[in-house]
Amino acid sequence: MKTLTFYLATPERKVYEKKATQITLPVLEGEITVLPDHIPYIGALKAGEIMVQFEDGSQDFIAISGGFIEFSKNRLAVLVDTAERAEEIDEERVKKAIDRAKEAKEKKQLNETEYALLASKLEKEFARLRVVRRKK
Repeated sequence: MKTLTFYLATPERKVYEKKATQITLPVLEGEITVLPDHIPYIGALKAGEIMVQFEDGSQDFIAISGGFIEFSKNRLAVLVDTAERAEEIDEERVKKAIDRAKEAKEKKQLNETEYALLASKLEKEFARLRVVRRKK
């Protein structure tokens, strides 16, 4: 079975570099699944989860915030602001962050910028929650 190299990094660290058979990512327009020999592609990512599938059929999930991807010659490079694998996420902290964000949204009048920042924070936290719950 053909594979591609998946490289994932944040400004602070290299998170991942493995061979995979397919990767599904949250792009601005929805989702994209990259397979070996995919056409070259450059795109922007939104907060969400990345699904990595391996030759043995196993999968790994990673919560990310926004970033960019580039695919060329069976190498997918993903650069994001933050990335966390399920084992790195504390579910209770995520739930508390979601509750705090919801309270802030309900308690005060937000201008467009504040609302957009809060919505982005919630989107990221919900992605983290989905990823951590997949490991159960």
